[in-house]
Amino acid sequence: MFEQELNQLKKLISSELWELLADQGCMIAGGAVTSVFTNKPVNDIDVYFPSQEAFTKVVAEIYGRSDFDISFGDAHVLHVTKKALLLRSEQQDVQLIGYQFYKNATEIFDAFDFSINMAALYMKTEEFS
Repeated sequence: MFEQELNQLKKLISSELWELLADQGCMIAGGAVTSVFTNKPVNDIDVYFPSQEAFTKVVAEIYGRSDFDISFGDAHVLHVTKKALLLRSEQQDVQLIGYQFYKNATEIFDAFDFSINMAALYMKTEEFS
């Protein structure tokens, strides 16, 4: 069920980055998920983490690759703020949200004023919520 939408999202993130994020229990939420279900272009992908530890592991893996070229697979770090790390790849911009952590999609929806974009994907299980 929803295989087409899942495959569309997976095409937008390199398999190496997808695996890293999935292993840490990350979720994609918001507009990107809504866009694949409504056949609209995806602007960017917002990735949410279940814990600070998961976020730290991903960032350490990205920054641990090289002192000179901060990249992971085909994605490279474009911008860092207090709230997020923005990766740019050939496929899509991926924003790693790291200022607040959520155990599940319901916590994400409760924390934001989502009205149109109440959709999420659990990357590890590849299930939509």
